Amino acid sequence: MFSRSLAVAGLVISISLFLLTGFAFLDRPGIQTDEALIARALFPATGTEGLLGSNVPPMVMSYVGSFKALLWKPVVALFTPSALTLRAPAVLLAAATVWLFFHLLARTLDYRAALIGAILLATDPSYLFTSRYDWGPVVLQHVCLLGAMVALVHFYQRGRRLFLAGGFLLLGLGVWDKALFLWSIASLAIATAVVFPYHLKKVLGLRNVVVAVLSFCAGAFPFLQYNVENGWITFRENTAIEKPAVADKARVLRVTIEGSGLFGFFFREDSEAAATGTANLIEKAVVAFNDAVKRPRRTLSGYLLLACALLLPAVWRTPARAAVLFSLLFSLATWLQMLLVRGTGGGIHHTILLWPVLLIAPAATLASISRLRWLGGPLLAPVAVVAAVASNLLVTSTYLSHLIRNGGKPTWTEAIYPAAETLSKMDAPYIDIYDWGLWDNLWFLTSGQIRLRYSPVHTTPAEVAALAQIFENDPIFVGFVDGSEMFPEVNRRLNEVAASFGYVVSDRQTFLDSHGRPVIQALRFRRQSP
Repeated sequence: MFSRSLAVAGLVISISLFLLTGFAFLDRPGIQTDEALIARALFPATGTEGLLGSNVPPMVMSYVGSFKALLWKPVVALFTPSALTLRAPAVLLAAATVWLFFHLLARTLDYRAALIGAILLATDPSYLFTSRYDWGPVVLQHVCLLGAMVALVHFYQRGRRLFLAGGFLLLGLGVWDKALFLWSIASLAIATAVVFPYHLKKVLGLRNVVVAVLSFCAGAFPFLQYNVENGWITFRENTAIEKPAVADKARVLRVTIEGSGLFGFFFREDSEAAATGTANLIEKAVVAFNDAVKRPRRTLSGYLLLACALLLPAVWRTPARAAVLFSLLFSLATWLQMLLVRGTGGGIHHTILLWPVLLIAPAATLASISRLRWLGGPLLAPVAVVAAVASNLLVTSTYLSHLIRNGGKPTWTEAIYPAAETLSKMDAPYIDIYDWGLWDNLWFLTSGQIRLRYSPVHTTPAEVAALAQIFENDPIFVGFVDGSEMFPEVNRRLNEVAASFGYVVSDRQTFLDSHGRPVIQALRFRRQSP
């Protein structure tokens, strides 16, 4: 018999593995600007009218709310803003989703499926790193979805409307966190209606519908109020349909499943930078181990999903059938939405929204197969799980090894830390950011105490006129060094515009990353002598 105590022990191991890998080298790479987007709500401009009489705005962008900022606000109030205060809560919340996923599968299937699902989710490198850095953002999307599913399962099984209210409150909060959560709600409704029509019909009473609607509106209230006041701007700006880029978006989905999609995204590849010596024994051990296993870059998850699809006929007459169909239908519906909407589905922070529901399919299939002796299931299922988990952990070791060996890309550079510390002490009316990637991260690390101003140098007449006034006030221009710019040629254009007004660089301070490479620069200008 597969006991509850064995499953719970496996859950503890799964969460421990997730926390161990999630907290490893947490300050690397440097904080990226989208990752620190909540700084706009954490440290809003004075005079901003916000939630409940505060100055916290209800929305950070037209499709991203300030729900995350409100949860992080006590953390940054107690501790200095840093990579730890930004990333540690995200890792802890993501670890909580492993428990929620386990609980969901235990309530709907059995402890065997729950353990398999938990260990697959906890070791998935795509899920780990998108949660740890949360530049999407995605962590609260997963928490709200899984929390709502668990609550609604409890409502169905126990009949208490308190769980119904809690589930739809979480769905509303998910929409406030990020409007793309509507994808998950639509997919959840479609998959439930198709796979569980009897169960859905059983609870569709008027009182239940009223409770669900009111609870959802309560959770999404800041989002709804913002859109009512602004002519439903979220939908006007973000719901355009485009000709599907099937090949490109399918590739992103594939590399998300394989765990390889973030290579070269937040750290430099070996071809971009010579590896440097590691600083301590732990780092040396990680790099040495990863070298010994030949730096794998792809997990076996794609093969596992394919195998489970092929094995579906073998479990067709078991409870796993409904779970697998629900999982696949939810995932297909979610992906089709991002396939059709313009500007979505082209990044892993979108495709990861299929998780963890997508992993219900292999968890349910393998748990059911493990009981089929004629298929060799008692041996086949454990071997498949061990192989998949091992491949996940090996790919995770490659990510960590690359972080140690090569450091972050320019937009994820560790140079952001000394840059923020130095700029916060500089005496200047404004810090003028002239390239992309240095706003929200600097704002977060300095607790909003420096006066930032975006001063683009695309040399349009309006921008040139604005720069003419800026140069007269002894500004500090901050951007990336030559070769690391986000906007090509932006350094050359800045120097040309300055020269046209009679200014040249009088002082250049560069900030180095953890490998000693200059990445960020701060420039002062002086007028040339006649």
